[in-house]
Amino acid sequence: MDAIINERENTNKRVGQITSIVVHLLLLILAFLPLMTYPDPPPGQEGILISLGEPDVGAGEELLAQSDAAPATVAEEIEE
Repeated sequence: MDAIINERENTNKRVGQITSIVVHLLLLILAFLPLMTYPDPPPGQEGILISLGEPDVGAGEELLAQSDAAPATVAEEIEE
């Protein structure tokens, strides 16, 4: 009778250990899951300005001067 109880206890201990390990691993994975995602763009960074045109035109003031002169030349071409 003692041999049967010891065998059952050993089996139950083994099942309990395996179940405990699996549950704890799942809890650890769930705890680290929010840390594994990467927000795009990262918080605190709104983006980076990139000038895709010529460096002289991307300065700003020259671009405004050209935009003011552009309607006058178009109007002259329409009148001719």
